[in-house]
Amino acid sequence: MAGIFRGPEIQIATSSGTLAVTVRPRPNWLMALLIFGAELWLAWVAYKQWPMSPPFLRAIWLWALVSSVPAIVYQFVGEEIIEIDAQKLTIRKGIHGWERKREFRIEECRELEWEEGGKGKHLGLQCKVGWRTVKFGDNLSEKDAIEIMTALQQTLPDVAQKICAYPGEKEHFLTLGLNK
Repeated sequence: MAGIFRGPEIQIATSSGTLAVTVRPRPNWLMALLIFGAELWLAWVAYKQWPMSPPFLRAIWLWALVSSVPAIVYQFVGEEIIEIDAQKLTIRKGIHGWERKREFRIEECRELEWEEGGKGKHLGLQCKVGWRTVKFGDNLSEKDAIEIMTALQQTLPDVAQKICAYPGEKEHFLTLGLNK
């Protein structure tokens, strides 16, 4: 199974008080082929059974076919850009010009960490913003997350101190790889 599931490609850039991380999924050709085959099969079944199907089943087929297309397209041409500066954390996720942008003030961000994926858990970065948890950097490995945190500490040490802070029981701040 090695080589079938690959993590994303990351690029880290720093300039004048800003850290920008671009996360691009690497196409998984085997999974894409399987999904494409499943899509064709579902379309064929829906076409053959359409006249005999009740309206709710038609709606389910249409929803399944239409909703999976953006996910497949994102695997080939999508990207996520994470920008951190002294004032805000910006997360852009999009496909060639169509993007969803979320911005959060650094004063509200805390507990930036990598979360290991598992049953019902997100694999990637997350931080607390106010009372909610914001998840980003889908499928980042621990190595990639450490590289991003190290770049953040080197580029914006004050922001890193603030955004990586934990209340109460987790008071220690660990400096990662600054002695290279």
